[in-house]
Formats: sequence, C-alpha cells, structure tokens
Amino acid sequence: NLAMAEHFAEDIRSLQTTEAAQVNRAFVRLTGRIPMESEQSELLAYTQQHGLENLCRLLYNLHEFVFVD
Repeated sequence: NLAMAEHFAEDIRSLQTTEAAQVNRAFVRLTGRIPMESEQSELLAYTQQHGLENLCRLLYNLHEFVFVD
C-alpha cells in the first residue's frame, strides 16, 4: 500500500503544480467526485502537515474508494 501511494503521489505531482491542485486531482481520481470545500481544506491541511504520499494512503483507505457502488 505504501509503494502504491508513493507511485500515485509521484504521478499526481507530475500533473499538478500546487498542493491544492494535487489534493483535488488525487481526490477526484480515487473517488470520482470533486471534494466538498470542507473536505478540500481538511485534506490540504493534512497534506501540508504529513505530505502527499500520506494523503494518498489516506485516500486509498476511504470507504468511497474501497467500496465502489
């Protein structure tokens, strides 16, 4: 899971330049929806504190990603 998150973070970094855009892109790719404003700001704060790789790990563990309707 960690290696997958690191690879995913590298891919996101190559496509987006700002942290906010990286967070948004990662969220959309894994959930299929745009994050709500509150989600975006919480995820951005998490990324700034813990890094993009850890955000990707967090997103992989979201209920929305694990259980696709």
